[in-house]
Amino acid sequence: MIRREDVTFIDSLSEPVIQNVAVISERVTAENEGAGSVSFTVAKESIAQEVNVDSTHVFECYFGRDLTDSELDWLSTASFMEVVERYALPIGGDFK
Repeated sequence: MIRREDVTFIDSLSEPVIQNVAVISERVTAENEGAGSVSFTVAKESIAQEVNVDSTHVFECYFGRDLTDSELDWLSTASFMEVVERYALPIGGDFK
């Protein structure tokens, strides 16, 4: 189950930034970036109140719209193939 938390993101190049993000697993946060894009930040260690950005990886996905908290919760347990099947955008019309 996801939880919303204020997390401080610290990097070596700028001031710390506090963001309210969805923590979707022990080491992964998700944030709607607007225009249908969601950014997933993967930390090396468990996320407490701070994340060292210099030691994270970022995965950005385009879903065509912002995701709800219930969709982010579903993503925390879904397989890659389930995600692809659910969010694949139709080209040239819908399929059933």
